[in-house]
Amino acid sequence: MKKKLIKAITCFIPNREMRHKAQLFLTSLLIKEEASFITKSDAPWALVSYLVDWAIEPKKKSLFQYHSNQWENKELVQSLLKLGYNVDVIFYKNLLFKPHKDYRVIIDLGTHFNFWKLPPNCLKVQYLTGSDPFYQNQKEQQRCQSLNQRRKACCQPKRFLDDAQELRSSLEKADIAILLGNKHTLNTYPKNLRSKIHLLNLTGSDLSNTAKQKDFIPPPSDRGILWIGGAGAILKGLDRLLEVFSKHPEWHLHIAGKIQSEKDFVEVYQKELFETKNIHCYGLVQPNSDLFKQILSKCVAFVNASGSEATSTAAITALNAGLYPIISRDAGIDLPKGKGIYLETCSISEIEEALHTFYQKDMTEVENDIRFLQDYFTQHYSRESFSKNCFTLLKTILN
Repeated sequence: MKKKLIKAITCFIPNREMRHKAQLFLTSLLIKEEASFITKSDAPWALVSYLVDWAIEPKKKSLFQYHSNQWENKELVQSLLKLGYNVDVIFYKNLLFKPHKDYRVIIDLGTHFNFWKLPPNCLKVQYLTGSDPFYQNQKEQQRCQSLNQRRKACCQPKRFLDDAQELRSSLEKADIAILLGNKHTLNTYPKNLRSKIHLLNLTGSDLSNTAKQKDFIPPPSDRGILWIGGAGAILKGLDRLLEVFSKHPEWHLHIAGKIQSEKDFVEVYQKELFETKNIHCYGLVQPNSDLFKQILSKCVAFVNASGSEATSTAAITALNAGLYPIISRDAGIDLPKGKGIYLETCSISEIEEALHTFYQKDMTEVENDIRFLQDYFTQHYSRESFSKNCFTLLKTILN
């Protein structure tokens, strides 16, 4: 509620940079909650700057069924507790917080290392959930420019990082960083910073009630393609998929994502989104819901044409759900050799060609690949795997 209020108050500020600064100031004033977790009174202290609400939720609460960062935030704190630390948690955009304890380690999703004066014995760990901020900004600007030229439109970036320089500076000041990505994601960062960055696989959304059976493939007439994603439809390539599928009425595209709030995008693609028979738009869909289960029953593959990610949670969710991958290199996912289709440029022509290639595949081969991939990703990107890998990585870093 407070975050919505802050956006409503600042939406009238026309200058992007000033609007961003105003949002940070109001966030610091209105969202000042802290949470503390104590293992024992004489244990060393750690500070996590991430999401306070999700750190204090009961671990098995059904709220953890949506975006995986909420559960991962909780698990990050739990790993520190298992390592014998007491832990304070603050909201990562709270710029008014001042470290008031002798913290041995601080894990920060934000930009606090730019202005906190910390003792030499405090290990500063930057937590990275995206590609390099300048890389992301460049890719989104290029995508918007391309769309606006094609459609004679004026769509604006939705995932542009106004604090890119602050994020880069904070990483430079950190001793170590944790990146939820692969080597491709790592290589978006400056070469001189890569040696301090450790990779960690994330996990997908909870699919305990909706994961497809491994032996189920829809009939030929209903082998749809899923697009699933969060904010930033242009950065995530939805515009390009809409232009491909509008030319191919024989292919069905199912869209699960909160795009209605991106009014300029919806205005440009009104016809494709809501007036094209083979394109089905559902809005924001809970991955563990009956509706998502119905959508999965109509799909055999998914396309992720993102221009920038750390690792795409949406893509991992789709892989865990038993869908065949057609993915951008920027999805931050290493597919097993010979399985799935990579998009190198995510151009409209390349996406169209990749879909032609997919639909020409023998469905027995596709079915076998789906079984293999679902087994592989539910093992390597499971919550159990994240818990183990997160604990092991933190133990290595802190020893």
